[in-house]
Amino acid sequence: MEQEIKELYNFLAKELVDMNSRWIISKQLYTSKDTVALLNQTAPSAFSLFFWSLYDSIILGISRLTDKPEGADKNHFTLLKLAQLMGNDRIKREIAACKADLRPIRERRNRQKGHNDRRAPTIPVAARKEIDTALSALTRVMHSFEKELGLSPMAYDIPILPGDGTVLLSILKKYSDTTERIRRGHMLGSTTYYNNHSTHLDEAVAEVHKVPVRAVAERHLLATDPVLQVLCQVYGLTQDEILTRQ
Repeated sequence: MEQEIKELYNFLAKELVDMNSRWIISKQLYTSKDTVALLNQTAPSAFSLFFWSLYDSIILGISRLTDKPEGADKNHFTLLKLAQLMGNDRIKREIAACKADLRPIRERRNRQKGHNDRRAPTIPVAARKEIDTALSALTRVMHSFEKELGLSPMAYDIPILPGDGTVLLSILKKYSDTTERIRRGHMLGSTTYYNNHSTHLDEAVAEVHKVPVRAVAERHLLATDPVLQVLCQVYGLTQDEILTRQ
């Protein structure tokens, strides 16, 4: 029994950490109009799908934790299942009270259908409050379990997230700024570079490929640009492949 309790607690704790992680990244990416504009500028379809994938997984995950422990000949890993294994009536009552805070989320799970929006949406304020409330309520229940089990309370709302949403936004912002500077002809400073420093080699390459000399000069400058090097690593592309996609 003790091993079963331990395994179920560890599973539930990991689930709550994962949900908080998804929710933190969702808020980093989708609660600001500026960040959403950046996502729509770079890959709107991909980030729209990513949004709904995160959002749906959070709604479903919160609801699953407070489902009934048994149903359709299956044993569910839920909070109430753990309370039953521990024989703790106080936590059972706490879970029942917790479900009141989760009612809006569970109704969304039961009634809301998926969306197929091309552009990345922002998270509605009402939904943000509902999810924040639900995650806080689940955290209180898990802390009650931890107290009964003689464990230290886990900081579910501050998971370690190397490479989170802010890192992604930083890379996308650098990419956006770089492409904008290329468009305006201001890479590494002045447009006079392209007019005054074109070499005979640039002209020869331009003639062979039937492109403006300035385009050749841009490639020479970009080859040493640190942002371009980061983009090559992120997307797994060569410098030429990145440049031809500008």
